[in-house]
Amino acid sequence: RNRFFKLASVTILAIVCGFGYNEYNRRLPDTHHLKPVFELQASDFTKAFETNESKANAQYLDKPISVHGVINALQKTDTSTVVFLNEGNSSASVMCLFNEENDKEVTKLKRGDSVTIKGICTGYLMDVVMVRCVLDRKK
Repeated sequence: RNRFFKLASVTILAIVCGFGYNEYNRRLPDTHHLKPVFELQASDFTKAFETNESKANAQYLDKPISVHGVINALQKTDTSTVVFLNEGNSSASVMCLFNEENDKEVTKLKRGDSVTIKGICTGYLMDVVMVRCVLDRKK
């Protein structure tokens, strides 16, 4: 009886540890393969959040979105590149974060380029934030 209890405990512990290891190392789906739920101009996207943030959050949050705009600024860090899309008179931009895996795509971009970027919307801070971005197409 004691032997059965020890064997069951070790088996359960192994299963829990295996599950924890897999969850810790789980990779998010590649944005390249996600179909965008919405395709918007950068100015319309920022305007939606500036006008009614709650409604925009309900509509766009955690969804793959394709945004077209003009590059206003680029910032490179050790682990990522950030591209800011801004059109029109808005003080807000669409802040697109590219991770290391997709950095190669944006090395040739420069300020003033017209691009379409696909990413996951995570909300509005002073800019509309998109993560796990990929360059959809350069125009």
